[in-house]
Amino acid sequence: MFGAYDAADGTDGALTGRMIPVSPPPLPRSVLVGAWAAILGPIVYVTTWAVAGALRDGYSPTRDAISELGELGASTAPAMTAAFVLFGLSALPFARVADRLPGAGRLLQVAIVVTGVATAGAGVFPCSAGCPGPGSSFTDNGHSVVATVGYIALMACPLLSGRAAIHAGARRFGWTSVALGAVGVLGMTAWVLGLAGDAHGGLLQRGFNTVADVWWVMAGVVLLTGTASARNTRTPKDVERSTTDST
Repeated sequence: MFGAYDAADGTDGALTGRMIPVSPPPLPRSVLVGAWAAILGPIVYVTTWAVAGALRDGYSPTRDAISELGELGASTAPAMTAAFVLFGLSALPFARVADRLPGAGRLLQVAIVVTGVATAGAGVFPCSAGCPGPGSSFTDNGHSVVATVGYIALMACPLLSGRAAIHAGARRFGWTSVALGAVGVLGMTAWVLGLAGDAHGGLLQRGFNTVADVWWVMAGVVLLTGTASARNTRTPKDVERSTTDST
């Protein structure tokens, strides 16, 4: 990156026209934390359900829902509950700095927070054996509510981000986000309607869930690397945040 004139020879650098490399300003600590939270939260979550699903006897990742790994009394419940909660907590520092994504604003930050709170709620309200759905028990009712809210918010994140990024001129990041969100919504709709059948419901759930999680990782990478114009402009809010973080 070039952005300053070389005036080392004692002349006016603006007259010599020679440019020297200028490093971009360092990212504030809050951005580093938020970006890595966006990357690691989904990775830990997906890794947990993948490993737990493979190790649990009688469990079929193709057939059974992810939440069944955290159901009451399951051997995999402690690990899955921890994954739900950790993913939920990771959303908070991510949401704090998500406004640095191209064109992003308060609505995206709210969607990220709602996703995180609802995902953590899935661990706080585990379903009973087989995850029978609402009406079975208090904890099943709670699980159904947070799962519904969480999935809607999760799918909203890439769509909101993509629309804002396109309007801000970051078209590649924007359209990629919209594509991920659209595929996720289609997959979730097919899952809710039972179009995959009982034999492949778990596989379909993992598919649309992971597609949405990819956006979180991508957003974290954008925040870290400055691609898609994420850190090309330092606003007064960025300067204030950087000053606060360094004190």
